[in-house]
Amino acid sequence: MQAAVNESMQNTADLFIIAGRQIAPIPLGKRTVKVQRYDHKKKAHIEEDQTLDFFRYMIDLPPSGGMDVKLGNNQFVHGETYDLDLNTLRSVQEVIYRSWMHEAQINGNQEAQWGRKKLNTTMSMKSGRVTHG
Repeated sequence: MQAAVNESMQNTADLFIIAGRQIAPIPLGKRTVKVQRYDHKKKAHIEEDQTLDFFRYMIDLPPSGGMDVKLGNNQFVHGETYDLDLNTLRSVQEVIYRSWMHEAQINGNQEAQWGRKKLNTTMSMKSGRVTHG
């Protein structure tokens, strides 16, 4: 299980290297927390204990990303450090990653152009012929 978590975190970290940001979550270990789930048979919320992996993570938003990330009823402020369970961490990282991608797009670093070969395309005004050189 721990190997799968480490591999998942490495894949997520690779996304941030692509985005030009490298803020790695710090593993804190497992913690037991109370979680509410809805039981359809009993038609009621049931509170139970679950053991979850926790990580410490600093919120680093781009200039166009606003001041915080809001997830459900939780607010994660830029520049602050939080202890997050694995699922919340993945969601927060996804929002931050997309914010940095948006920042790159509005500043001219088009994501669609990354890795594409530039073509020397010319068009003749007389014949309308297009050549790629």
